[in-house]
Amino acid sequence: MNLKIIRRKIKNKLAGYCSAEILARKATCNDENNPSTELKAELARLTRDHVKMLKIMKVVKKRLDDLKRPQHVHKAIKLVDYLCRYGGKGVIEVTNDWHCIISCLADYKFDMESNYFKQRISNAAQELLQKLQVWRGRNILTYAQLLIESEGESQSSCKSFGVKSVGE
Repeated sequence: MNLKIIRRKIKNKLAGYCSAEILARKATCNDENNPSTELKAELARLTRDHVKMLKIMKVVKKRLDDLKRPQHVHKAIKLVDYLCRYGGKGVIEVTNDWHCIISCLADYKFDMESNYFKQRISNAAQELLQKLQVWRGRNILTYAQLLIESEGESQSSCKSFGVKSVGE
């Protein structure tokens, strides 16, 4: 067994991480391999439970702030993107609260001699910001449609009882 894996298992035990947090740490670890689709799908499934979603997002946010390890940051951005698309509804809400962090990562400055990860982080964060704008727009549109539909129902039900609405 690899020494890194053993050390990670010990750290998980000592810190008292739950299974959802351990999976989030595994998906955003400093290894060079990208997390498997099965691992990301499992995390997305777990985010449908609000408590587990908050624990997962806590780990992910910690990884986003870890600029000493660019691999953590890059994997965290990619995981957030995946969770926003396939996870529970609360993921987008939590991610919208992180708008400042993600926009700072999108503006992450790099030069030609700089680490390749800085460019990857910046590009991934910019893509995520664009997607968040679209998702936020859809949520606002959906909310507006619900308001219009509910307003129409209340007006029709009032008319059926002979009550005039405010605008009439």
